[in-house]
Amino acid sequence: MPLDRAAVEFPISLLVMASLFAAIGSLSCVLANRGISIFHDGLRPLIPDMMAGRIPRSRVARTSFDLGLGFVWSFSVPFSIGLNVPIVHIIFMATDWFGVSMPADYQQPWYATGISRRGTISSALIGAVWGVVIALALRGIYEVFRRFPVPLLTMTAEITAPALATFFLFPVLTIAYHYGLRAGFVSLGVAALAWYVSMTLSSHRPATWAFLAAAAVLTGYFTVELATRGETAESPFGDAESDLNWVNEQTETDEASFFAANVERLKRAILPNGVLYGLMGAAFNYPVFANEPIQGVLYAHGLVIPAVLVALSWGFAYMPMKFTTAAATGCMATGSFLDAAVAMLMPNPVVAFVALFLLRIVETYSLLPSERLLERYPVIREVADFMRTAQGHVMEIAFLVGGALAANSIAGGFGVAAIIALWWLNNRAHFPVMPVSVGALGAILVGLLINLFRLIGLTVH
Repeated sequence: MPLDRAAVEFPISLLVMASLFAAIGSLSCVLANRGISIFHDGLRPLIPDMMAGRIPRSRVARTSFDLGLGFVWSFSVPFSIGLNVPIVHIIFMATDWFGVSMPADYQQPWYATGISRRGTISSALIGAVWGVVIALALRGIYEVFRRFPVPLLTMTAEITAPALATFFLFPVLTIAYHYGLRAGFVSLGVAALAWYVSMTLSSHRPATWAFLAAAAVLTGYFTVELATRGETAESPFGDAESDLNWVNEQTETDEASFFAANVERLKRAILPNGVLYGLMGAAFNYPVFANEPIQGVLYAHGLVIPAVLVALSWGFAYMPMKFTTAAATGCMATGSFLDAAVAMLMPNPVVAFVALFLLRIVETYSLLPSERLLERYPVIREVADFMRTAQGHVMEIAFLVGGALAANSIAGGFGVAAIIALWWLNNRAHFPVMPVSVGALGAILVGLLINLFRLIGLTVH
């Protein structure tokens, strides 16, 4: 069965899935409550001020809710429902909010005061309940979709078809953004050549070879820039630089001490952090968890290497930001994208648990060296920023086209028109739905409408 027509099936029983989600939800909620691990990058910088009492907990909780609501209903829900591979946001955005909403005393261990015990236990219970609710809801929706007069499972699987063919554009657009259009066209030409050579050699996954070719071109440009641009650019102050050296040295010393204190705090919490990472590793490996839709669907169909390549590209794009905020705030990111890549390469969920437990230890102890490397070579952070931009643009267009194809498969021209109309209305309404999710959400709505029409006796496509 062609990949774009195959529906993803749940690989484990509901009991195992609910138990795993309960454990992940419970522990992630507790770590959010204690200010140790937060999923949303925009929330993490607020945690130190909340812990020090400079920002009211209610304000941080409100910010977490505002940040998470859009991601949950307009990104993770459409893709989790449409693809049957739950996106991590659907659990972690909520556990961020639950965790920071519960009381805590950060001057003492969690068990030392009544307020901290109440906050920790409440967070654990609420997070576990949320995990079970998500498992039950997704499995229930899957069963309902499967029994519709016009089945939606195969239709929704088509949503990712364009993205699975175009993920090789991640490095191509990164090159175009950072190194210019000429370099971008060169990388596109190399990727196209790799695509058709692989097809000539009877490869069934030309997009993977195109990705590798474009990534090799990006690596070449990146290496040349590192060699020619070198370390941090010279100071713009010219002769006055020597007069400022003592100020810079003092600032750097204070910053290093500040980062070191934050990392020491994370090292003390390495056991629960590692266990959460291990549970995530098992979920990625099954798979009943995905960092983003492309990687999740590729791996669910057994395409391990393409899925790992996509996950690694996301890891490169996000890890500089996640490592920097972890060192600066003393609060780790709940996921790094490298986690999924490692978990998918493991032979089974148990080994994936152990591998990601160890990976979390390595990540924690590498925070300070990584931060020094990023400060020394700022080009790494710059290219990573452009990679995130490229990924967002490719996914937005690919999933919009995929949504139109999926809607067309059950509703004909009306389905395509509906997706275009929803895209326009979303723009007109100032994006209540994330642009990347319009196609997926629209395809699901069209599918529900067509099933309603079928039930009342109207002719459908």
